[in-house]
Order: sequence, then C-alpha cells, then structure tokens
Amino acid sequence: MDKKNLRRHETRQKIIEDRPNGFMLPLWNDSEDFPFDTRFIYATTCNPFTVKGPYCHTKRSGLLCVIFGKIVYVHKKPGEHFFQEEEIDADTNPVRFLIPVGEEYCFIGLGDKEALLINICDYPWKAGDNETLIPDFSEYHFEKWIK
Repeated sequence: MDKKNLRRHETRQKIIEDRPNGFMLPLWNDSEDFPFDTRFIYATTCNPFTVKGPYCHTKRSGLLCVIFGKIVYVHKKPGEHFFQEEEIDADTNPVRFLIPVGEEYCFIGLGDKEALLINICDYPWKAGDNETLIPDFSEYHFEKWIK
C-alpha cells in the first residue's frame, strides 16, 4: 500500500488572545501529482470494533484520508489470494492512500472512538449504479480484531 503521511498544522486565534483554536490538515494540493480527476468527495465514520465493507469498486478509485481514530485496512489486490493488513492510527499519524479500481477491501474500527475518514474519488456515487461488489472475505479472521 502506497500511503502518504498527512501533516496537521496548528491554527491560532488572534482575537482577544493568541492561543490554539484547532488545526488544518491539507488532504491534497494542486502542486502534487494526483492520480485522477476528482468527481466525488465524501466523509464516513467507522465505530470501534465494527467493519465497513468488504467492497470492490468496479468504476471508482478513491484516495482515502484517515483523519481521526484508529483502523485496520484489510485488502487484496486483483488476482491475489492473500489478505494484507495495514494498521493506521490517525490520532498520531494521519495518512492518505489510494484504493484502486478492483481492489477488494474493508476497514475495521479500532480504539475507543469512531474513526473519521474522507474519500476523494474519481467516479461519483449514484443510487442504483451497482458499481460496488461485495467480495468474499469468508476466509479472513475478523475475530482477530473484533472480540
């Protein structure tokens, strides 16, 4: 998995007193190479010890940005027969990574709070489009993460 670390920048209030008021987290900048033309952006959450997916998109690539929380990203590349796992703790190291068309994947919430993710996609979601397949993950041991 090719992932890029994202860097939080503290923001400060300048009215009344100078103090931190949050952060800014750049997800993409037009000075970077981008793998596709953006057509759809959405936010999603994943509760602790629950599974989102599995999915396999037949038309959509996504640049998934993990903003807050902890997840494990479980995936199989097209033609592969084994699962790969990537643990991500966005509270200490927010990241983004590409989910290409045809990759089978799911993610599992870890930790004690919901995870926040933003997906930047090249193909828009449309009701009834049926471009999302549900791959067979019956050989994956979800109980490793969900007890």
